[in-house]
Amino acid sequence: ADEGGSEVVFGVARAWAAQDGDAAERWARSLADGTLAGDALGGVACARAATDLNSAVGLAASIPEGLGRAEALSAVVKAWAPQDAAAASEWLGALPHGMSRDAAIRSFVGVVAKSAPASATAWAASIDDAALRTTTIREPAGYWLAQDAQAASQWILSTPSVPDAVKQELLALLRP
Repeated sequence: ADEGGSEVVFGVARAWAAQDGDAAERWARSLADGTLAGDALGGVACARAATDLNSAVGLAASIPEGLGRAEALSAVVKAWAPQDAAAASEWLGALPHGMSRDAAIRSFVGVVAKSAPASATAWAASIDDAALRTTTIREPAGYWLAQDAQAASQWILSTPSVPDAVKQELLALLRP
């Protein structure tokens, strides 16, 4: 399936699931193309995240790697982290590494960056994709530097997954 088709199927399933989640899920599961089925199930899980988090968690985790899984995991984390960041964090830690886990971590970091910048920064540093990791780490690290410059600076300097250029950029925030 092409990317445009995946996005259309995802969007249709998400909109349908907001009206009739069970019917949308049955339809998604009936799709012969495994990629499109995963994208459709991702749309269903995204819609459920707002109303039935437990169901969305199970469904999202069952979707094969791809756009649907990435979107579903992100939606679950965005709904779960404000309610119970510790439980969402534990769940994230159990996910297998991959693009969808990276997307979910990015969403988690976005939710907790201000309230728990040290944790958010550590999560951002665990993203496998180097470009996404670099982009994601800036916000929580900036908040952490503002809250506890010494601890944040030590962590930034000692963490190998933070590129040297990003270390310098972040530490420059401390200069008047």
